[in-house]
Amino acid sequence: MVFRKVPNYIVKARASYQLQRGVPSDCQAQVGKKKWKEPGGKTLNEARARVPGFIARTDLEIRQARGEQLTLEERLIQQGPLAGVGAGDLTRCLSRLRIT
Repeated sequence: MVFRKVPNYIVKARASYQLQRGVPSDCQAQVGKKKWKEPGGKTLNEARARVPGFIARTDLEIRQARGEQLTLEERLIQQGPLAGVGAGDLTRCLSRLRIT
């Protein structure tokens, strides 16, 4: 049986957890740092729950730094929620366009 090392992005901070991931060397100049750091939460379970989103965001930054094209969905996810626009507003707009 072959064992592979699984990367661990969770680091114990003083009273909480932190998410860390190294920036690939070919992307460090474009990104402007050597390591991404984000708060992970107060508990280990909170940190574990935040890892998939953290990986997705950093993977997206890596792709952008390498000059890859992003899909429309990836660009929307990167922008985050729109200020002042709720789920009800989006539902009404989609229903007007008949895209439900």
